[in-house]
Amino acid sequence: MRSDPLIYQILLALKTELETNPLNSRFYAESAATFLAAHLVKHYTTRQPVFQEYTQGLSPYKLRQVIDYIQAHLAEDLSLDAMATEIGMSRFYFCRLFKKSTGITPYQYLIKCRLDKAKSLLLSRKLCVADVALQVGFSNQSHFTKHFKRLMGVTPKVYRDR
Repeated sequence: MRSDPLIYQILLALKTELETNPLNSRFYAESAATFLAAHLVKHYTTRQPVFQEYTQGLSPYKLRQVIDYIQAHLAEDLSLDAMATEIGMSRFYFCRLFKKSTGITPYQYLIKCRLDKAKSLLLSRKLCVADVALQVGFSNQSHFTKHFKRLMGVTPKVYRDR
């Protein structure tokens, strides 16, 4: 059996996510599983699958529908299956078409939306950082701070104090 560095990296990233954020990793795990399944089918089946190519991505109506769904359920433990079901397609095709439409994965989009909402909550100064984290769907302040600092370059507290 040959070694596959991509499979190793996917599983390592998943392991790290589950260890650092065990309570709120379902969406990340589903994304990793979908990507892993597509990779396995593409590279390890005896019959090459025929993937239908979608050059346009999601229709504007379906994209708006799923974005509205994400916004309405931002603080919840969202799943790829729920999003795909909302617009009537499989998780696999939903992930492909969403990325084609937006340029980023559903997981990256969800994190971006959560951080956008968090920025406005931080600036209102009505909630402490831990409460902001919970209000926008992060399982804890540490997980929130990790993503916030990675994308914004500063911690949530520094962002609010500026």
